[in-house]
Amino acid sequence: FGGSIGVYAMDTGSGATVSYRAEERFPLCSSFKGFLAAAVLARSQQQAGLLDTPIRYGKNALVPWSPISEKYLTTGM
Repeated sequence: FGGSIGVYAMDTGSGATVSYRAEERFPLCSSFKGFLAAAVLARSQQQAGLLDTPIRYGKNALVPWSPISEKYLTTGM
């Protein structure tokens, strides 16, 4: 497939770390979405109603070919 991988892990109890190619930068593309969803769900445990609050954005925030975001431009998501 021609891809590259890097890993960084930390034991939150001891602070010990292990890494492989941690000094390099890698494109995340869509792989960040799982982490983002986990962070939002964790935050929603402390912030009641968070998941019911629409996110509003302006046309200037859209990137080319954003059909779903464009559809909800006036109402938010």
